[in-house]
Amino acid sequence: EIGEALTLGDHTRLNETQLELIPMILPSAEEEKLVQHYLQDGGDPEMLNTAEKYLAQLMSVPRLRNKLSVCTLRQFADAKLSSVKEQIDCVTRAIEAVDSSASLKTLLRAVIHVGNYLNFGTSRQVAENGGIRVKSLEQLAYVRSHDAHYAKTLLHYIVRRTQTEGDKLAVVAGLPEELACVTPASAVEL
Repeated sequence: EIGEALTLGDHTRLNETQLELIPMILPSAEEEKLVQHYLQDGGDPEMLNTAEKYLAQLMSVPRLRNKLSVCTLRQFADAKLSSVKEQIDCVTRAIEAVDSSASLKTLLRAVIHVGNYLNFGTSRQVAENGGIRVKSLEQLAYVRSHDAHYAKTLLHYIVRRTQTEGDKLAVVAGLPEELACVTPASAVEL
């Protein structure tokens, strides 16, 4: 029955377990030769044990590995497509959240101000509407202060500075809610 289903390319006659297990038990080239020689030399197929009969049945399917791949693809395509669509939707929501986040823009604006202050008069100073590299954002957590009571890192300083500016506190405080969908999206591997 399995050989016939594979010959016809009918994935509906095979269950998921069969489609997962068949590739694991496919005969090696040496096993195929042994069974073929036995059968070609006039050997009685009834004398084969159950495993060898099964191999002989599978070997009778033309282009077995290709047909098995097609049946597996057809069986799992809808589930895989649905999963990929969910992942793409998750990443799309995260991109839209980052793009529309007022809190993130406020925080990044504060980062640019601090960066310009620290780099005043050097070629590393960026314009107000300029930009910063994502790689340099990682350094905010590593640049340490000598005054541990005020701020441990440059990132702590920027957050504390933003908090002291009154109305901006509410904006930056909304960052975790605005970007809640970014964490699940960061786990997606496309």
